Amino acid sequence: VKPLGPQPTQGEALVKTVATSPGQPVVTVDYRLESAGETWLVFDVIIEGVSLVNNYRGQFASVIARSGMDGLIKLLAEKNSKPYLYSTLRTRVITCS
Repeated sequence: VKPLGPQPTQGEALVKTVATSPGQPVVTVDYRLESAGETWLVFDVIIEGVSLVNNYRGQFASVIARSGMDGLIKLLAEKNSKPYLYSTLRTRVITCS
């Protein structure tokens, strides 16, 4: 992963990165961050131009249209009650000063 530099503006920053692997195409991964005191928190991940926040927003709107807000809350409660296999997730956090 190669960070291309943060662009902070009024408490928010966009950190653009590219992920490379020999023999594989380059993948752009951007992180939207918000300042929280002396630290930064990631609130969106954009992979190849697809925002995780926008993706969920679309999915939630669809569920609300079909089942209402109660249906969305029920669906999220069901999903959160199931264990997630963290062994499939590999994350490396890089702190920039």
